[in-house]
Amino acid sequence: MKYRLFIIEDNPDIGARYLEALRNSKHFEPELFPSMEEADAAAEARSPHILLADIRLEREDATEYLVKIRAGDTNFDRHIPVALFTRDVGILGEATLKRAVDQGANTLLVKGKDITPDTAAKVLSRVLDDFHENDEVIMALERIKAQSDPQTVVVLAAEDSDDGGLTIDEVILHMKLNDDFARKFKAGLHGVTLSLLQGTAPKKA
Repeated sequence: MKYRLFIIEDNPDIGARYLEALRNSKHFEPELFPSMEEADAAAEARSPHILLADIRLEREDATEYLVKIRAGDTNFDRHIPVALFTRDVGILGEATLKRAVDQGANTLLVKGKDITPDTAAKVLSRVLDDFHENDEVIMALERIKAQSDPQTVVVLAAEDSDDGGLTIDEVILHMKLNDDFARKFKAGLHGVTLSLLQGTAPKKA
């Protein structure tokens, strides 16, 4: 299967290099757009499986558009994996990078370091693998939810939650919209209660 990939890059030379390299990939059918708005319009007719977008676009901030995607206010699937990339992390600043993660970016990549035209197919395949693995975890949580009180609390590390826990619904939402949370959750940095892990949470009355 080939995945439809929308590349959003307003530098035509950079965009063309990524487009050409990914066209030669066995896994992707890429299309190039100069803005999120134009990519969004195209998604009405042909929905992509993944987005690769420059954070700093001339006409818009990709992180701001990401808010609309996650809210379901675009033609994209609100849970679509989104990889944001940039030439210089230092120029953006820590606040921008944190905002990108908080607003639902699946990964942040530095051009020339984390991703190049030659490595793009491999990097984006890994992003999709993580996304599909998250889906499996979400399905397991949905099964637990079906057997449990929906407000059953999943215990988390104290620094990650003010009240020390999230409901199953809240965990599922974070798994869908925050890849950093998903990675930590899967790695066991978030301590799920043993009863939930064993699928023995209290049954619904």
